[in-house]
Amino acid sequence: MGDQDLHRDTQALKRHSQRSIRSRRPHIRCPLFFTPLVHHPVFFAMSKLIRRSNIRQLQASVALALVSSLFVAAAHAHGDVAPQPVDTKDLPKLKGEQAVNPYRGTPNAKKAAEIGSSAFNQNCARCHGLGAVSGGIAPDLRYLPEGKEGDEFFAMRIRNGSARNGVTYMPPFGNLFSEEAIWAIRSYLDSVQVAE
Repeated sequence: MGDQDLHRDTQALKRHSQRSIRSRRPHIRCPLFFTPLVHHPVFFAMSKLIRRSNIRQLQASVALALVSSLFVAAAHAHGDVAPQPVDTKDLPKLKGEQAVNPYRGTPNAKKAAEIGSSAFNQNCARCHGLGAVSGGIAPDLRYLPEGKEGDEFFAMRIRNGSARNGVTYMPPFGNLFSEEAIWAIRSYLDSVQVAE
């Protein structure tokens, strides 16, 4: 008997609260699929403004909503960005995949570092930071090991990317960048390297 009383009281309380909510909101006829919107606080406020014919306040509210939506769009625009092409026409062509930086210690090292700087800033800096100084999102590439050890790790990571537990932390660039572009970026990283 006690459970039935509790259920009846709960149902009565729900009906009462629904009536009091409806009584505070303006009566608006709308299609069934808009019903959740009618009870939304923003819609309620907007309908009060319209009812009062306060057009200036309504215009200001709409303008504020539009401006705030632009900020949200700008924040999400940082997301999916297509890789930018790397102009390597001033570097000698490389045959096949290289295991170590072919530009290191050659007359082309300075030119490769210049091209690599541009390529890094267009394609890598949004995660690894301008000047390869990471802001914490991705590793600070100024601390890559020198020589062959660093070259092998760099080549493996840029070609294959990085994914853990199904989450992509770095997309693979092996099919997007030429060997010249990959080693130009590595030459740039050699030029900004910091000893640990």
